[in-house]
Amino acid sequence: MIAYLEGSLLVRGPVSAIVNVGGVGYEVLASQRTLAALPATGENVVFWVHTQVSQDAIQLIGFADLVERSVFLELTQVSGIGPKLALNILSQIEVPYLVTAVRTRDLRVLTALSGVGKKTAERILVELSEKASFALLEVSGVLPVVQAGTPDDALLGQLRQALENLGYRKKEIDPVLARLKPEIDSLGGIEAAVLRALGMIGA
Repeated sequence: MIAYLEGSLLVRGPVSAIVNVGGVGYEVLASQRTLAALPATGENVVFWVHTQVSQDAIQLIGFADLVERSVFLELTQVSGIGPKLALNILSQIEVPYLVTAVRTRDLRVLTALSGVGKKTAERILVELSEKASFALLEVSGVLPVVQAGTPDDALLGQLRQALENLGYRKKEIDPVLARLKPEIDSLGGIEAAVLRALGMIGA
């Protein structure tokens, strides 16, 4: 099984990247956060990889580091969560906030994520909070301790991704997110947040 890839970035797409390793192009699926952090085309890139084998295909799923890979594997062990949903979750929320949400059993953080209903969120909290390996990510010092009660990070992550999908750049997005952070909880959802952000960018 492939566990690590290093080569030059050929293509960065919306859900995957193609990496040239010794003249062979490997397609690597990844979270939106991992893809957004990749260097420019042609530059050196590194992926920690999980090789997903099914009856229909062999897929390489890439991660920025071993912690993200570990959390992905833990998520896919939860009933009803496959690789696609696990990547969707990691695209919307930073790993430290996800780990803290599980530790504090904060259902609101998880249900704020697109694609995660209340039942799925409850399964994540029940099944992962009982796993010593998941809890050790935080207490071992691998991840920073994040203060509880920060569910707005999930909505801010969705908003950042929505603005990136609309073509806005980081230097345009960051000031808007900083201004919206204190009031993000009162906006009533991602649609309202996007409209508010677009109004601020255009102002």
